[in-house]
This record gives sequence, C-alpha cells and structure tokens, in this order.
Amino acid sequence: MKSALLVVSGFLTSIILNRFFDFSFVTEVVIVCVVAASIYFIDKRVVKKKT
Repeated sequence: MKSALLVVSGFLTSIILNRFFDFSFVTEVVIVCVVAASIYFIDKRVVKKKT
C-alpha cells in the first residue's frame, strides 16, 4: 500500500515537472525513483523518531 503511494507521488511529481520542462522518458523514471526513495527514507526516519 505504502509503495503504491510512493510510486503515485513520484509520477505526479514527474507530470508536474514535465509541464515546465520537456523530459525524456528515462529522466522521468529517474525522477520517480528519486522522489519515491526520498519519501521512503524520510518516512523511515519519521517512524524511527516516533518509536
């Protein structure tokens, strides 16, 4: 469930960025991965702080 949310937010970010810049497909995939990874790590840190 959480991984799907990461992918969706990554795609939304790439779509928004694509409106301003004309990216190639490879660049979009990289952006999706970076966004998903950063959200994943931030989420892990937040969870660690709570416990």
